[in-house]
Amino acid sequence: MRFHLTSLPHTETTAEHVGCAYTQKVVKFCRMMMGRGHEVILYAGERNEAPCSEHVVCLSRSEREVLFGVHDPNDLPGWPDLPLWERFNRRVIEEVSARHEQGDFVLLPGGYSQHQVVDELASMMVVEPFVGYEGIYANHAAFESYSHMHSVYALKGIRDGRWFDAVIPNFFDPDEFKRPAEEWNPSDDGYLLFLGRLVSRKGPQIAAEIAEAAGQRLLIAGAGATMVSEGLIVSPEVRIEGDVTYIGPVGAERRAELLSGATALLAPTLYMEPFGGVAVEAMMSGTPAITSDWGAFTETVPERYRFRTLQEAVECVDRADDEYRVGLRRSTVSQFSLEAVAPMFEEWFDRLSTLWAGGWYQRKADS
Repeated sequence: MRFHLTSLPHTETTAEHVGCAYTQKVVKFCRMMMGRGHEVILYAGERNEAPCSEHVVCLSRSEREVLFGVHDPNDLPGWPDLPLWERFNRRVIEEVSARHEQGDFVLLPGGYSQHQVVDELASMMVVEPFVGYEGIYANHAAFESYSHMHSVYALKGIRDGRWFDAVIPNFFDPDEFKRPAEEWNPSDDGYLLFLGRLVSRKGPQIAAEIAEAAGQRLLIAGAGATMVSEGLIVSPEVRIEGDVTYIGPVGAERRAELLSGATALLAPTLYMEPFGGVAVEAMMSGTPAITSDWGAFTETVPERYRFRTLQEAVECVDRADDEYRVGLRRSTVSQFSLEAVAPMFEEWFDRLSTLWAGGWYQRKADS
């Protein structure tokens, strides 16, 4: 298969932008599909660390910095306004048009922000493969969870199912996370971990309540703090006090260390989480993820680690010490690794390819 995959205008496909989930999906998709012998042409910023058949620069580093400023890992991840997409989209259209061949797929991670590309490349198979947002635009999309697909259909007034959409979970490289020991030995200086943006709807303030009620200290890693002192973390949306320590934004190696050493990850997201990749990252480290009981967590996290009340959350924390962490990692890898998810994408692209012929009515040739 041959893919034309775009990234985002405000980031580069490097480890420097590990805080942007969509950029990292692009990087991992390249690694996953190139590793299976497919061809991936990547349309992205100037610097790139993703394996690909060809790297096409659609926005230089200097242009990106003029439009978006110099990258600061402590800035809360945002989404560019539509006018800021225009230059990038225009170049994507030009470069894809110069390379496209019959049977290729054009993959867009930006939803409605890339409507120019969808409209101008309407004769091509243009799809959205990583839908964890609400603004879908292309005719065909792969959603990160059934929960999110149903939510988006409802929001968009789509009252009937779309045959050539799909649900494909987010995907992870197990080698980026530490293998747990055969036996978990909780230490006296154990901790609970919140890993995410310091915005109220991600629930860091709820994580602090849970940690206090469970009698454990809480480490908070992520972007957005504006004031930090002993026992106090403040962001524009939340104020957290107690036995809390702010780690700040972290790269891949530090993230792996924090996840593997935690008694449990706390992810008390208030909104309907489209996927919540940090929960899978924790479980891929052998660490239980304790989450709210809605959204995609109902598809990714065992029921014994989902809660609706503070008491239930504390019981989840108590349960975490007895978890067989090797088994938790094994189960998670079997569902969400690159190796596990790649065939799901291939099956979807095979299904989409029938649209060049019989579509719904196409049957396998008689053997």
